[in-house]
Parts: sequence; structure tokens; C-alpha cells
Amino acid sequence: MKDERGLYYYPALPQKNERMYVRRGATGIEFRLWNSENPKVWDNHLWLDMATIKKAAAMYITNPDYKGRNPLPLYDVGIAERLIKDEQNANQDSK
Repeated sequence: MKDERGLYYYPALPQKNERMYVRRGATGIEFRLWNSENPKVWDNHLWLDMATIKKAAAMYITNPDYKGRNPLPLYDVGIAERLIKDEQNANQDSK
């Protein structure tokens, strides 16, 4: 899907208030979270590549305050790659 912010998917399907935006960056696919109930998430959650996400997730998972919740499933490289590829194909077809 796509809107004014770019390509996105729903990282937790039942929750339509969150969107995970994707783009191809200098180091690969990058992700950025948006939440309609908390607009500051967009400002505070900058574009992140998977290496950065995995490092942060490792700290998050081991932090007892977060009770071992794993944020990695929110970041789906397969979906991101498909969205980017479909967008590229659509752009080529429209030329």
C-alpha cells in the first residue's frame, strides 16, 4: 500500500492504527513506524536498517522491563522487498 508518506504495510494485521513504512536506503531496506494514536512515534522512530533494528531488539529482548517481548516480527523484510519491487514495476509500466 502507499500514501503520502510512502510504501507501508500493517505490522500487526488486526491493528490498522499502526503502519510500517519501507524504503530502500543506502544500506538496504529501511523501516519507519507510524501510529495514528501517537503521532510522535513517526518523529521519534527515524528510518532504521535491519542491522540497527536487530541490535536494538537484542537489548529490548533482554531488558526485564519489557518482559522479553520481541519487536523483530514487526519488521518484515520479505513484505518490504515485495512492496518496493511492486512499486518499481508499476513505475516502469507507467512509462
